[in-house]
Amino acid sequence: MNGHSATKKTILVADDDKNTSAAMREGLEDEGYIVLCAGSGTEGLELARAKKPDLVLTDLMMPGMDGLVFLKTLKKLDPFLPVVIITGQGSVETAVEALKEGAADYLAKPVRMKELVKLVGRTLEVQALRLENLTLKNRLKSLSQPAEVIGRSPSFAKILEVVRQVAPTRSTVLVTGESGTGKELITNLLHQHSTRSEKPLIKVNCAAIPETLMEAELFGHERGSFTGAVAQKKGRFELAHEGTLFLDEVGDMSLTLQAKLLRCIQEGEFERVGGTETLKVDVRLIAATSQDLQEAIAARRFRDDLYYRLNVISIQVPPLRERAGDIPLLIGHFIRKYTDETGRKIEGITQDCLEAMTAYPWPGNVRELENIVEQLVVMSRAPLLRKEDLPSTIRQEGRRRDVMVLPVGTTLEQIEQAAIRETLAITDGNKEQAAALLGIHVATLYRKLSSEEVSQKAKEKQG
Repeated sequence: MNGHSATKKTILVADDDKNTSAAMREGLEDEGYIVLCAGSGTEGLELARAKKPDLVLTDLMMPGMDGLVFLKTLKKLDPFLPVVIITGQGSVETAVEALKEGAADYLAKPVRMKELVKLVGRTLEVQALRLENLTLKNRLKSLSQPAEVIGRSPSFAKILEVVRQVAPTRSTVLVTGESGTGKELITNLLHQHSTRSEKPLIKVNCAAIPETLMEAELFGHERGSFTGAVAQKKGRFELAHEGTLFLDEVGDMSLTLQAKLLRCIQEGEFERVGGTETLKVDVRLIAATSQDLQEAIAARRFRDDLYYRLNVISIQVPPLRERAGDIPLLIGHFIRKYTDETGRKIEGITQDCLEAMTAYPWPGNVRELENIVEQLVVMSRAPLLRKEDLPSTIRQEGRRRDVMVLPVGTTLEQIEQAAIRETLAITDGNKEQAAALLGIHVATLYRKLSSEEVSQKAKEKQG
């Protein structure tokens, strides 16, 4: 078999000369191709519509619809279908015209089988490369599409307005908000609407990289600078040159690294780990955190000078419970997303299920909502998402769990203790989620729980 051919590729031969047609069919089938034959352009069109061939070989001179009209009609059906013209002596000018109309190539009669097989293989290879290139372009285009923004609430609309104003500038932005609220989405929007959108957006999760490796991740390293550094490596700052660098969970960065980051921001330069060459970069910086950096500064866990460098423009993303009106929109979006991904036939959501999900406080915010919708879509046996399929924490039988009623005259200390107890009940004891809901750092929650326990034991002794 010829190395250029491809098994199972279908070739349509359109030629009113039965002997020529039969000879091409036999030779191409010997090479592993599936061959369809048509005695006219009209018959060829019917076969092309029904069988969708990978390549068409057509004679120029045919009764009724000639090869040139056949070519033009095929190109209207499928602009990417390769068509090779078979031309007789004295028809070279017509063949050139066919090339202008989109023919892939032409071959003169009498057809030599070795030459035909070579031409068919080469044409199919070129076609495969074109399709692969088109696929890659479409994939890159989809990756560069603006991030999907779901939400019409006033608080979210204000954020989008700030994004529109800030995105085209060089200003550093600090995006704050609870975990799962969509801080990375805001970052994507800022980059996509900036003058740097054609350049890279490089992301670093400061909480996910060990402190010992973080400096090399940010600034790169030279070969032999530490054990395992077998080659020079560019850091995230270099990779983001002329683009955007996103430092997620920047509050988790060590004080030592904060000092080096501050110097890089101030000077616009740095050295790779183990290197002596000073490198300059042009980077637009966006940082995000779910921590209270003011509290971290007070606790001496975060540098105030770095905070002021990062907090040039502040965007606070509201928790989902503060934009409950967006919940139905988000549910609809995630239903469409996961029905497309899984092939499940989910038509929508029942009213009582929607009400339960809208009333729930969503301590994990949009990320938690998305996970629940995905779970419901995958597990549902009905065309509608139902309330009975929700986790028990969301079904909220009886009174709303996100409402706390206290009698007049309750002391501030008692209110605080009750708020902590009720919030922990909502989060099923998850202290990180409870702290996020209460708007305090988890360490603060532990201190308050500890002081409450001490106070309770003191009261028990007095009793």
